[in-house]
Amino acid sequence: MPMKELLANFREFQKLSEQINTLDSGKRFIGNRLLEVTAPYTQIQISDAELKKIIKWGKLKGEPEFLGSGSKGIAYKFENRVLKITEDMREAEACSLIAGKYHPNVYDVHAVGKRSEEDRTNHLHNMPFVIVYEFLDYPNKLMAEVTQIMYHKVRKNDLYYNWDNKNLQVFDGLIKKFLKAVKKNPEILGEPVGKYKSIQPKLDRILNQLGWGDEKKIVFSELFTLVGGMYNNSLNSFEELSDYVKNILDNPKMIYFQQLANGLTFLSKNGIIFTDLKNTNVMQKDGQLCIIDIGKSNVKGSINIKDI
Repeated sequence: MPMKELLANFREFQKLSEQINTLDSGKRFIGNRLLEVTAPYTQIQISDAELKKIIKWGKLKGEPEFLGSGSKGIAYKFENRVLKITEDMREAEACSLIAGKYHPNVYDVHAVGKRSEEDRTNHLHNMPFVIVYEFLDYPNKLMAEVTQIMYHKVRKNDLYYNWDNKNLQVFDGLIKKFLKAVKKNPEILGEPVGKYKSIQPKLDRILNQLGWGDEKKIVFSELFTLVGGMYNNSLNSFEELSDYVKNILDNPKMIYFQQLANGLTFLSKNGIIFTDLKNTNVMQKDGQLCIIDIGKSNVKGSINIKDI
C-alpha cells in the first residue's frame, strides 16, 4: 500500500477512534460490535413484570432509552437516571460501597441489587446485577486528555489514591525553586534530551542534585510532566523551561487532574481501587470531571448484594 494511502487511512482511523472514545459518532457498542443504535435495542429484554419491579425499586421515571452495551452489561436511561444490568460482580460490589454517598468527582449511585433466579429466564440471564446511577454529560476534550494521561500515571505509585489538594500549592512552590536553581546554575541542565527520549532520567538527576526528598520529587515529577508529557523539550535551556512553566501553571488540565485524583482518593477511602481509567469511564458533573463505571476495581472485604 502506498505511504500516502496508508497515512490517509491512519488519519481516518484516528478520527473514528476519537469519535468513539468521546461517544460522538452516533454509534454505540452492542455486545462487542460497534453498531448504529436502532429500534430493537430500545426495549429492555426482560419480562414486563420484572421491569415494573425494577422501575419501582430504582425509582425510575419515563421510558427507557438505550445508552450502550459492552461485554459485561447493558445500560438504559430513564430521564435523569441510568439503569445498568450487568454480570460484573466487582462493579456491583464497588457501587454498593458508595451507594448514597456524594462526591463531586464520582457519579452518584442510587441503588444496587441482584435479580432473582425466577426473573432471570430471558437472554439476560447471565447478568444478575442491577445498578441505578445518575445520568451525566459527556466529558470535554481536555477532560478526556487528562484521563488518558492519568491512565498511565496511576500504575506508577499510590499518589492519586491518597491525594492532598495542597499538592498543587506544593508544586507551585517547588517549580519556583526549580526555576531559581536553573537560572542560577544553567549548567545543571546538562546535555539536551534527544528527540523521542524521555526527560524523566534527566529530571531525576537534577532533582537529586538539588537534594529533594522522595515526596517532593514524586509530586514535582508527576505534575511537571502533566501538560507536556515525558517527551517535551523543556529541560534543554532556561528559556525553554520558563516558557513551559508559564504554560503548565495556568493550564486547566491541572484542575481536571486534581479532580480526577480527588475522585480516585474518594473511592480508595471507601475500599475501592479503580484502575480502569479511559475516556468512556469519565463524564462531567456540574462542570467537573467525574468518574463513572467503576468495574474492574479491587474491592476490600466481602460485599453482600441484596435481592431486588
